[in-house]
Amino acid sequence: VHICIDTPQVPKRGTNLPPSPSAAVLASIGTKKLNPFAKPGPAPSLLPSSAHNWNQLHNLPEKLMIPGWKGIPPLCEVKEFLAISTDWVNERKAADIVVQLAADQVAFLQQPHACLWIGEYSQSLERMVRWNIFTRVTLNDLGVPRDMYCPKKFNLRQYFGPVFVDLNEFLRTNEWLGAARPNPPSLRIGLHKDLDGFKQTISKSGFEFGSAVVCLGTQLTPEEFIQRHLSHLPLTKPHDEDEVAVTGGTTKISLRDPLTFTRIVHPVKGARCKHIACCDLETFLRMSVEMRNTFEWKCQVCCEFMCGIVYDTKFKRVLEKYAGHPSTSEVVVDLMRWQDEEYLP
Repeated sequence: VHICIDTPQVPKRGTNLPPSPSAAVLASIGTKKLNPFAKPGPAPSLLPSSAHNWNQLHNLPEKLMIPGWKGIPPLCEVKEFLAISTDWVNERKAADIVVQLAADQVAFLQQPHACLWIGEYSQSLERMVRWNIFTRVTLNDLGVPRDMYCPKKFNLRQYFGPVFVDLNEFLRTNEWLGAARPNPPSLRIGLHKDLDGFKQTISKSGFEFGSAVVCLGTQLTPEEFIQRHLSHLPLTKPHDEDEVAVTGGTTKISLRDPLTFTRIVHPVKGARCKHIACCDLETFLRMSVEMRNTFEWKCQVCCEFMCGIVYDTKFKRVLEKYAGHPSTSEVVVDLMRWQDEEYLP
């Protein structure tokens, strides 16, 4: 199977970044009436299956993409989707994805921290999933080392690597970005199912693989993410009154991150999380780096899939109230009054 994508030359994304979040910005976000629970874009069943449409959906590469869309790792800032291979399905053992690159895309790959990612999109889960390590990758007929996407330890239950595999590192080591690249520049990404290795290692049948997604982007640091995206994160809204009435009473909420037990600075949680408790944004981002091969969008509080990040402005006001009391680790919340904007425990 050959999927040839003639990617048109597009204007370069501007260098002006969103302003860093200031105290005034963080003080004012509590008054905004936004609904982060509204799903962006079309319904999952109608999600377009071409790179061109995915770019149009997010206005790429002109705008910054919503962090964490469809399970994309939080520090992977996608600039542009290049190809989506819907023909690479379970009954096939191998497939090639041929991508033609424009001059500005080649220039982008030569920048520091620029990435050429490949990942798997699951139609059943409607999100990106971790890479199956028994899917071997070649780039221009050269084998990509497995240590780029294979964790050091794996077993019968965990045989998956990172969500995104960066192929640009391999391009740099093979000098493809220099004079050796073909003209016009093109990439041939080969995918091969290691069925023998799979059967010998995994004691179950069925090698499942969804759609292969190829995209350009930048690998951010936690500090860069906070600078670029903090002031643009969707905001929480008070819990629905019906829900609070059912769960009325009081509860204790921790002001410390559930992973590091340090005071939370930027309180966030999943867009679909129903609990009040939050985790610290920077801690969550650092965890995605340190646990690259095992990271998933799991909430540290309820362990459910997070479906993106929302910033909890009410929780932030509670943190500000107790800023002068560093020894205070938890507070008692009246659930019946939590939806009241004026109420602070």
